[in-house]
Amino acid sequence: RAVQSSVELIKLALSKIPGKEETDKEGEDTWVCDPGCNGVVCVTIERKGIDPAVQLLPALWEHVRELGQRSKAELKKFINVHKFIYRFIPLQVMCRATMDDIEATVSRLVSLPPFGESAPPTTFSVACEVRSCSSLNKKTIIDKVAGMVKGNHKVQLYMPETLIVIQVLKSASGISVVPNASRYCKSQKSSFNLMQFANSLLEPEETTPSAKPESSDPKASEVKAESKGAEGTSKVHEKVPEKADGGS
Repeated sequence: RAVQSSVELIKLALSKIPGKEETDKEGEDTWVCDPGCNGVVCVTIERKGIDPAVQLLPALWEHVRELGQRSKAELKKFINVHKFIYRFIPLQVMCRATMDDIEATVSRLVSLPPFGESAPPTTFSVACEVRSCSSLNKKTIIDKVAGMVKGNHKVQLYMPETLIVIQVLKSASGISVVPNASRYCKSQKSSFNLMQFANSLLEPEETTPSAKPESSDPKASEVKAESKGAEGTSKVHEKVPEKADGGS
């Protein structure tokens, strides 16, 4: 149910992106794979020009906001239909789960806006989760990645302007630089939580049961979006919460 729901939401978001409404001529361009981690499913978008951090997330959040403005009943229905989905985590570039590969990938990303020594100062934070990979340590990754950001950019753990996302899933790593991060990350534990945002648009007494925090509902799912950037392949991951090293 969670996999089906995530694919539906991804397709919905794609339909909201100008110029990206149609699939490729070959046919279906969204498919599901298993990365080998307990409770984790990858939903891959094989469509050129799609950036999950810059396009997919804003489209989803804007759709939910419009639902809330149009009809509370429609918003409640949306929450009930997609109650097994919590988080959509964007991953723009994939690499192997080694420190050398992660550093090389991050080095490319932080040389581009909004980072770079000549870019205007911005605040940022590093959010890292390590799953089913004993060879990597979350704190080590965060420290090294934060030190790679050059210029007058400052670390800000709460509500940063930009978030560097690193997700280690067994032998693979997904990395993103997410602008306007405060829109999706109200706290470290609720980053990219679509259902939390949806419920925030309801009156307090109308909040549905599906808005429970991830830690209180073992069946709740979270979603990650990942893409291979210059290689033209986007991916989205959906996960069931499990014990993991997470934080920023």
